[in-house]
Amino acid sequence: MDVVGAVIAGAALIGGVAVGRLWKPRRHLHPELPEHQVLAHEIRTPLSLVEGATELLAETLDTEQLTPQQRKLLDTIRTNSVRAIGVAATFLVSARMHSDDFRPDLQPCDVRLLLRETAQELRETSAIPIVVDDQGDPLHVHADPVLLRHAFWNVINNAARYAAETSDIRVHARAGENNVVITVADLGPGMSRQRCRSVFVPFEQYEPRAGLLSGAGLGMSITRDIVNVHGGRLLVDSIAHHGTSVLLTLPRSRA
Repeated sequence: MDVVGAVIAGAALIGGVAVGRLWKPRRHLHPELPEHQVLAHEIRTPLSLVEGATELLAETLDTEQLTPQQRKLLDTIRTNSVRAIGVAATFLVSARMHSDDFRPDLQPCDVRLLLRETAQELRETSAIPIVVDDQGDPLHVHADPVLLRHAFWNVINNAARYAAETSDIRVHARAGENNVVITVADLGPGMSRQRCRSVFVPFEQYEPRAGLLSGAGLGMSITRDIVNVHGGRLLVDSIAHHGTSVLLTLPRSRA
């Protein structure tokens, strides 16, 4: 078995462990946590190992040692493990927000900085170019940075998953009179009116581009919850065959 084959086999083995844990969660270790939060914790660790192993392999091997098919397989493993880690993170955020003692950790946040960092993270696994227009002074909001970053990650990641391969993702932030306006737009296939109305329905799933895993169907639902907690609004505007724009508004702070 060659080295790439070994990694693929290892990924399958670790993935099997993760699936096994889905069926036999270690509830006795976390009796105080909801079951889906335990599952998210349990599956995120093996997925992180898969992602780390493939990243290390990609950095170690000379490109000439891999055939085009092997490179494609390696990219597929890494990309989908990162996506799956994102799904686990969404479950954890959802569990936190729906707990009885939930309180957002509000502090000054620069929206432009969070968008830059989130876009850079997603560029590492996205086949779609992500262009951030972050010119201008910092845009401050009073927010929970972990939740806000997750909201940005969900919206940009969705655009990258469903947009056409020939398009790009445009991310823009600007100051309104009393708020900050963030727009994430793509020139992909767009959505019908009916589909637009259902994007916030929990567990509603759509097929991403070929080669990508489907999500949990919670991304936009939890994103709307995050935006609402911060006193903002989340809108989706889409035309079939002409692309989609997602608009987030957040109350602006003068920090």
